[in-house]
Amino acid sequence: MWGFAPAESAIKVKDFFIEEKLTEILIPGIGYGRNAKIFLENGINVTGIEISETAIRLARSESKLEIQIYHGSVAKMPFDSKQYDGIFSYALIHLFNSRERKKFISNCYNQLKYGGYMFFSTISKKDSLYEKGKPVSKDRIELMNGAKVFFYDAESIKKEFEKYGLMDFSELDEPVKFDSKQPPMKFTMIKCKKMPAANARACCTATTISSNSNAWTTQTFVRTHTEKTAENRQCTTQRKKTKICCNCY
Repeated sequence: MWGFAPAESAIKVKDFFIEEKLTEILIPGIGYGRNAKIFLENGINVTGIEISETAIRLARSESKLEIQIYHGSVAKMPFDSKQYDGIFSYALIHLFNSRERKKFISNCYNQLKYGGYMFFSTISKKDSLYEKGKPVSKDRIELMNGAKVFFYDAESIKKEFEKYGLMDFSELDEPVKFDSKQPPMKFTMIKCKKMPAANARACCTATTISSNSNAWTTQTFVRTHTEKTAENRQCTTQRKKTKICCNCY
């Protein structure tokens, strides 16, 4: 156990969630609840996921959590159809292999509301443990206790999170609060935001001739801003059979 004081990461994320006025959050890997309490004490509703029945019992008996905690692996997300304002994951994602990490990030992103934020607090490649284990694969190390841990750096963060609304990431010292004699661990805080897709708009109305009839029909091309250039090229190739009636070109 890591004691009952919240992690430094949780304190920082709590402050951000309060500033952004987020009220409903999900904590995958909630454990025995030490990081959940600080959100609850500040008026934020928390739902948890936890694989360990023992940890859930401790969350009830020691942390006094009276919240929804789904019993199961985060690999089986989602456990409900709800979408959340925020998601906070602490010291969990680095325990997974590449395939599992990708699935976990995607699952969390899918449970975010548009405009919602997700934070992943994870061990950094700068931590001293990186030099103390046996390499399993690139930046994944088997430690002395048998745990296989992935150590993130800027390159791997961008690679794994860029398509999931990566906003920024920062290094922070995570004190080992249950043992003040130990040096703080080097962690990275990764912040993502789920943005709505570019607003689709009808920006081209064209009259086209059907390939199997002589009848003219009106077709509206609906495209996002990111699709416009590619679709313009496609439309241009069809000009011989299309009467363009807008100023897209």
